[in-house]
Amino acid sequence: MHLYEINREIERILEGSVDPETGEVLTPLEELDKLGIDRVTKVLDTAAFVKGLSAEADAIKAEEKALAARRKILENRETWLREYLRQNLEEGERMNNSRIAISWRKSSAVEIQNEEVIPDDYYVIKRDISKTLISEAIKAGTTVPGAALVERQNLVIK
Repeated sequence: MHLYEINREIERILEGSVDPETGEVLTPLEELDKLGIDRVTKVLDTAAFVKGLSAEADAIKAEEKALAARRKILENRETWLREYLRQNLEEGERMNNSRIAISWRKSSAVEIQNEEVIPDDYYVIKRDISKTLISEAIKAGTTVPGAALVERQNLVIK
């Protein structure tokens, strides 16, 4: 079911021309040009199809956000309950029944006690290019080797 009504032939080509798993175009979209349908109908129906895809992607994104919030609540609850169990069991104490087994396992972790005295040899420096800073510099008249500000036309479908 689609949000917008479009010509069935156009829909068939657009639905059948893309791998549903990857989004990769499989069928050349020149098939649209071969249809005996006027250009305006093809363009507007294709735009409606794009708008429908965008709406579906937005709905999925909203659902992902809702699921992430639910996951975070469950993870916080799990953390709290693990801490409760940790405080109510003595180190090394074991408990089990036919459903569950609780035990302790040794591990080690580095705990930073004073970051200011850690030698530089133990720091990792991550380098990221800031496109925002480059854009601002070029707009201010600075030449940035290896970068250029490119003007583009973006298609808007409302």
